[in-house]
Amino acid sequence: MKKDKIVNIIHTKPERSFPEWAYLERTLIDTMNDAIDLVLEKYLKPDGQFLWPPDPPEKSKGVNSLDDVYESFHSWPIFYILGGDKRFLALAHRQFEVTTSQFARYPSGVGCQAVEKEYSARSDWMHQGEGYQFYYYLNLADPEHPRARERAVRFAGFFLNEDPTITEPNFDAEHQVMRSSMTGSMGAAYGGYSDHWGYAPFMDFYGIPFYDVPGVQTVFDLKDPEKAKAMGAMVKARQKSSDTVINLLSTSMVMNAYLHTGEEKYKKWILNYAGAWRQRTADNGGILPDNAGPHGVVGELMDGKWWGGYYGWTWPNGFCFMAEAITTASEHECLLTGDAGKMNWIREQTENLLQRGVDVDGTLFVPQKYTEDGSVIEYSIHNDNTMTRPDKVTDRPDFSRKRQIDGWFEFAPLLPQPMTHAYFITMDPQDLSLIRRIRNNKTRGHMQID
Repeated sequence: MKKDKIVNIIHTKPERSFPEWAYLERTLIDTMNDAIDLVLEKYLKPDGQFLWPPDPPEKSKGVNSLDDVYESFHSWPIFYILGGDKRFLALAHRQFEVTTSQFARYPSGVGCQAVEKEYSARSDWMHQGEGYQFYYYLNLADPEHPRARERAVRFAGFFLNEDPTITEPNFDAEHQVMRSSMTGSMGAAYGGYSDHWGYAPFMDFYGIPFYDVPGVQTVFDLKDPEKAKAMGAMVKARQKSSDTVINLLSTSMVMNAYLHTGEEKYKKWILNYAGAWRQRTADNGGILPDNAGPHGVVGELMDGKWWGGYYGWTWPNGFCFMAEAITTASEHECLLTGDAGKMNWIREQTENLLQRGVDVDGTLFVPQKYTEDGSVIEYSIHNDNTMTRPDKVTDRPDFSRKRQIDGWFEFAPLLPQPMTHAYFITMDPQDLSLIRRIRNNKTRGHMQID
């Protein structure tokens, strides 16, 4: 943001009473302060351990919800910063320590514990990004904590290849790629991919990761062991050694180390990695690709396709998490360079999708996903029943067959958060105009911006 766009307001007139909003805010803070013991008693053991998983560690085949447990406390440091009781900071520190220790006793299901070296052993960056918000906020609330700097440097070091115990490094600096779609404190998670991609109920909401596997049209085909094996082989071949754009969320972990140390190597890593994905976007005609192979080439392991990456355009959620990844990386670039123009990345992607949007009663529904045109795409209608086809192939009443337009599908309103982040940095009227264009006039009035 340019200095001439910042308005300084100095208020010198004494007030005889608080404004109503301030009174209500303080009342809410006081109420939340009083509620903490109820939460602790209901959901945690006396030492802070979660009441889940219920089985002893030795009886668990695999626990993969470290991020969810961290998320249970991620707002506590922020609440403390905003004026909450200091107990919230102390308890937030305790919960990070206890949760990290607790999950170090549980197997991940992929040949190691869920936590190794105090960090998620092997996971994708959508989940790492969610879970480690708690850690980032702890650093923000208490940067002088005795373990803060040491952990910041060590955790970032997992991705700068500074841990000598990692045999399969996470990052390839020459080609500017993560070496797998899943990474962590044990390195590139080549062993985290199953040979069998069988049906599970959660798939009803997202469909399948690839629509070019012979014999597999819908999630129900994956009940067939042979077809599940074929899908597993495809996922493994394409995603195991591919980078995914979601990995840009790792820039937050490296940024945390930079904020603690100011060391140039962290700044360089962030700018180079984000810059590589920017170049891939430019080389792809301005459309954000979701994957890059071992040599940094888009589609290298995807038969030349710019879609198909883990947490990418096709599966499971489409654009929303990709938008978070490039917005997050862009914000770090802005902070490191002072260039608010870096927010053009999310703006351009938003404009690209809006060009493909369909107006439904005053709300723009834009495609969230992409795959080969002409695919049979049928799964839950949980998002919306807009842009569907009548020729279903399943008898599930809660399923709809998605209509494609030039390969794009699952039309829904865009979430406002990424562009709102951009506007807060740029204060550009163009960005505010985009936010107004994407507002959801149907079901999300609380997200509208006037």
